[in-house]
Amino acid sequence: MTALRARVTRFDGCVPVETAACDLCPDGAPSPCCVAGSAWTVTATAVLRQTSACAEERHPARRNVILRAGAPAPESQDQPSAGVAGSTSPPDNGATTDIAVVFRLVSGELAEGQVAVDVTLDGWSPSAYVFLPAAVYAGNRFRSLPLPYPPMLPPDARGPDIPVTITDIPRLAPPPPPTPQPRVTPQPRVAPQPRVIPQPLVIPAKAGIFGPEDTPAKIPASAGMTTVCDGQGYAPGGSRLDLRVGDLATPAAGFFLPAAGRGVLVLFGQGTALGDYGVSLAETDDGRVTLTLAAPAVRPRAYAMGTTDAPSPDRGAAFTTGAEVGVTCRLVDFPCAGVTDLFRRYARVRQDLAGPARPPRHPISLSAARDLVEAKYNARNWTAEGFYRTSEADYGVEFQLGWCGGGMDTLALLADGGPTSRARALANLGFIFDRLSAPSGLFYGGWSHGRVVGDDFGDPGRAGFVLLRKNADWLYFALRQLAFLDGAGIAYPAAWRARLERAADALVTLWRRHGQLGQFADVETGAIAIGGSASAGSAPAGLALAATDCGRPDLLAAAADIARFYHGAFVAAGLTTGGPGEILQCPDSESCFGLLESFTVLAEVTGDAAFVAMAEDAAAQAASWVVGYDYAFPAPSTFARLGLTTRGAVWANAQNKHAAPGICTLSGQSLLRLFRLTGDVTWLDLLADIARCLPQYVSRPDRPLPVVWDGQPGGANEVGWMSERINLSDWEGALNVGEIPYGSGEWPEAALLLTYLDIPGVYAQPDTGLVRVFDHITADLDGPWLTIANPTAYPARVKVLTERSPAARGPWPSSYPFALPTINVPAGASRRVTIG
Repeated sequence: MTALRARVTRFDGCVPVETAACDLCPDGAPSPCCVAGSAWTVTATAVLRQTSACAEERHPARRNVILRAGAPAPESQDQPSAGVAGSTSPPDNGATTDIAVVFRLVSGELAEGQVAVDVTLDGWSPSAYVFLPAAVYAGNRFRSLPLPYPPMLPPDARGPDIPVTITDIPRLAPPPPPTPQPRVTPQPRVAPQPRVIPQPLVIPAKAGIFGPEDTPAKIPASAGMTTVCDGQGYAPGGSRLDLRVGDLATPAAGFFLPAAGRGVLVLFGQGTALGDYGVSLAETDDGRVTLTLAAPAVRPRAYAMGTTDAPSPDRGAAFTTGAEVGVTCRLVDFPCAGVTDLFRRYARVRQDLAGPARPPRHPISLSAARDLVEAKYNARNWTAEGFYRTSEADYGVEFQLGWCGGGMDTLALLADGGPTSRARALANLGFIFDRLSAPSGLFYGGWSHGRVVGDDFGDPGRAGFVLLRKNADWLYFALRQLAFLDGAGIAYPAAWRARLERAADALVTLWRRHGQLGQFADVETGAIAIGGSASAGSAPAGLALAATDCGRPDLLAAAADIARFYHGAFVAAGLTTGGPGEILQCPDSESCFGLLESFTVLAEVTGDAAFVAMAEDAAAQAASWVVGYDYAFPAPSTFARLGLTTRGAVWANAQNKHAAPGICTLSGQSLLRLFRLTGDVTWLDLLADIARCLPQYVSRPDRPLPVVWDGQPGGANEVGWMSERINLSDWEGALNVGEIPYGSGEWPEAALLLTYLDIPGVYAQPDTGLVRVFDHITADLDGPWLTIANPTAYPARVKVLTERSPAARGPWPSSYPFALPTINVPAGASRRVTIG
């Protein structure tokens, strides 16, 4: 059962001192609610929008057609969805209900007040699953260590088989003893997730989802809103966490109750005239969990970097007679067989309340933006030692092999760059092969000021201690670069290919020795130092390319085994970890997108539809990290004044509470490949949001990005710079929402270069009329005629990918981006061309 109730609370600062709650009548009759001498009426309406219709009926273009790679396309996209071996998706026959609750102050006043709506689910236990997009996954119920930034596990907490370990981020408590702490148990193969037989959902006609009445209650000023703990550990009564809506990629929450075979998604907006919603999760030991939407947000304590115990700046609002506040949400309640089904449904409904995308106020073409970044690379990043720095800072690590793009951005500079960039990128590859090869066959992860450095923040001189994600990224991208060089007829040392085959063998040796690849390894000895993560999620993609390149079926078999393990141990559990090197193992998007890259490559190389299903599971989870709407920044902020939009920004992880332009550090081509494997435009639309968000965050001559930090102006960022900060959250202070600091965040710049390389500006199918635009241009398809218009003030070199729908079901070579035709469209002009 799902129950709703309304609450009105009086605060003293950020401490609640008195609250009143009332039941809600689904027929719209007002309910009284009185607190601190103020009398309120609360009126609720519930509209059942859907009883047995599936998501595709509301989005007719979104047909989930999954085919074995190379299989013929269906005759019509109007045919029912095809199944896939291993898919756990149940029939989609849930119910969607829109809830509107209006609070009216009919007499009196409330000086420091808050109104709130509680959505409570019964049948809850700590073993059930809950997520808040980009903030909470599996309740964040993991071992937590309060470490300063950048955090690194102390030596006595390391090992191959440690439990998932996070920093002090908002979280629900782990289950009470003697239930063991969740662990990742490395096994080469994982049994498929058991199915839960869904039960039909029944909503009573009158009582509906509204629960019994609570009477007003006095709360001592020294007490919290409830008797539960704040996420620091289990206490009698349950646990709780408090956020603002700006802490989430999309205003939503998801729940999976395995015992009932039920999934529940709650969608809502950014907030009210009082500001962002407060979003709280609280669970009690009597089998209930409550999601609270509150206006305004008043957290008892706030999250700042590395601590959930920062002082809260929140305060209640002043209400006078006649004040009115509305809180609205949408409940999607459906039969659900597992966590992957929960995310698949979420991916389809996440933007249902978002409204149309808002165009940026000062658009720039993707090609013009990447040209600014390329020029900046050559002016500021090139070093006398023969490599492009991944950090312009005078301190820290100058070059990082993977993760931040050091062995990855060179692919874009080789394939799309001018003569200087191409020559330097080739020299950069030589630097990596000559200076960073380690004794085990793996590669060192970093270089700084003339020496190899490692990834242990407590001991950077320990050169062999390396984030495994860096080697996985490097293997995949290095093989793509050799493929480009081969196709372009550019010579390179034969030893390069031999060293990559040796690196592939070293990864397989790690896998066979430990049953996992771990998060950090000693690349000198080939041993795992810290395990239990999906850090090397891109490794199966690299191994699959190596298998093809070297004619090694054993490498492909290992890639498939590793991919199956990652899917079972992480994606199916609703949690991927270990992508970034400075967040311990907090949930993150980077490992998820790395896995998506691997699953799509394996689907194409092997022709096995099981990998297509895994890719869809990973893509749906990755979508939870992508901002699904245009956040309304505070009016005085830089981003509000410039009209920057957030739809398509990507959150990197749950510790560093900001979104960013682009995927760290990928183009998102896996989403384009997944569309071609499935025919599902959900993935095209997600990719379009990500790609179109990127170029507006480049500082440029006609619109430099001003620096304002902690309320103090600081000039402007340099031309070609991109910051990783898109602050929707106040984790760095309320004054920094919609602001960026001074400096270049090179990984978004690498992501932009790779996006222009891999993603066409226009994708079109002339036989079906399907068109998707990934650039700040417009495209119209009329039979064989494609018209491209460039409304920006910059020229656009638009890559175009056209194919007839039957051809869009076959595997793609990794070299496809190198052959895309380009159409030059001057600023303010249009071009009309014929396509096949």
